[in-house]
Amino acid sequence: MVDVAVGVLRAPDGRVLLAERKPGRDAAGFWELPGGQIDPGESPVQAAARELLEEVGVQALELAPWRVYEHDFPAKRVRLHWFHVRRWSGEPKGREGQRLAWVDPTSPTVGPLLPSNELAFATLALPELVGVARVDRQPGAPEELLARIPSLAAGGLRLLIVRALELAPGQRVQLTRRLRQLRRGTGLRLLLSGTALEARQAGACGLHSSAAGLAAATERPPTRLWAVSAHNTRDLERASALGADVVLLSPVLPTAAHPGDQALGWDGLQALVAASPLPVYAQGGLGPGDIAAARAAGALGVAVDISRLSGSGLRSGDAAGRRDSA
Repeated sequence: MVDVAVGVLRAPDGRVLLAERKPGRDAAGFWELPGGQIDPGESPVQAAARELLEEVGVQALELAPWRVYEHDFPAKRVRLHWFHVRRWSGEPKGREGQRLAWVDPTSPTVGPLLPSNELAFATLALPELVGVARVDRQPGAPEELLARIPSLAAGGLRLLIVRALELAPGQRVQLTRRLRQLRRGTGLRLLLSGTALEARQAGACGLHSSAAGLAAATERPPTRLWAVSAHNTRDLERASALGADVVLLSPVLPTAAHPGDQALGWDGLQALVAASPLPVYAQGGLGPGDIAAARAAGALGVAVDISRLSGSGLRSGDAAGRRDSA
C-alpha cells in the first residue's frame, strides 16, 4: 500500500488545476490533480502542502480534509488522501517542467485523466447545492415547476432532482423533456426520480432512487449518474456496495413533512459521512444557508427543496479557493 496526498486547487469560476505527468514517469502523459507520495514521518496534510509547493509552487495556507479512498494499479495499490485547498499564495506553475491546465470538471479539455483520480474528479463536477423539485397531482403543479426553472438556473442552480412519483411514467418523462428545453444553455443538469429507462427516455443526466428503491435494487442501474437517498448506516453500506455515485442523507434536522422521524443532527451526519466512502449531501430541514455547516461535517453540500430557493440568492459550485497575494 502506497499512501498519497493530493490537493484540490479550485478557481473562483469552479475550474480545478490539473498537471500532466512527465515523460519518464509512470503513467506519463496522464493528467492528475497535484500531489504525491507521503514520506515517512509525514502526516497526509503535511505531505499535501509539501507536494503543492514542490510541484506547482503554491503555498497552501488552509487545507481541509475531503475524502480517502483506495485504488488498484497493475503493480501497486494506493491510498489517496484528498484535501481541498481553501486558501493559497503564489501562482501555480509547473516547477518540474510539467504542463498545467485549469479545467472545468464537467467538461475537461485535457486528458486522459489518471485512473486513480477519476472518482474524485467526477465528484468535483457536482455542485454544493442540489435542488429537489417535488411535483404532485395537483392541477398546475408541472407548470408551476416549469415556470420556476429559468429563474433558478439564472440564479446559479446547477443540479435539480425531479421527484414526480405521483405522475404516470410517461408524464414524468414528458415533464423532464420540457425541463431540458427550458434549461438549455444554462448548465443546469437534471436527475429524474424513477427508473433508469425513464431517465434515459427523458434525456436526464442521471437517476435518483429513494431509500426504498435502493433497498429493492440488486445491482447498479444503467445510468451515468446514480444518486440515492439514505437514512442510516445500512443504507449507506448498500449504496456503496451497489456502486452509487452520491448519497442524499436525511433527515439532518427535524422536518414538518416527517415530524416523527429522528433527526441525525450535525454530529450524527458527521459520523455517518466519516464512515462512508461515498460523497454525501445533507438533506432535511436545511436551506442554502446551511452549506457551510454541512461541509464542516464532511458533506459535499446540501440538498434543498426548491420551495426554499429564491433564485437570486443561490450558491453553486464548490466553495472556491481564495488566492492570497504573495
